[in-house]
Amino acid sequence: MKCYCIETNDKFTFIIDNAEKEFIENIEHAWFKLDNEKYIKEYPNNFDDKEIIKNNFQRLGEYMFQSKGDWKKSLQFLAKKCLENNIE
Repeated sequence: MKCYCIETNDKFTFIIDNAEKEFIENIEHAWFKLDNEKYIKEYPNNFDDKEIIKNNFQRLGEYMFQSKGDWKKSLQFLAKKCLENNIE
């Protein structure tokens, strides 16, 4: 599974490519939509710290979806990883 972001002039897009079957339910619960075999979530491109967000989603995005049905545990794990890596 590969997590990454792309941006255009008006959109900032989170993309999950090659999603593993056991994580699809969690990905869909996070409001990602399937489009051409990729899960996508778009936002307006009107905020700061995009490079930090891109890097964090690429490195840690997969962990968000690994704990099946337990979002609290996943978010706690992501927060722990961010703290360990000095990510704000």
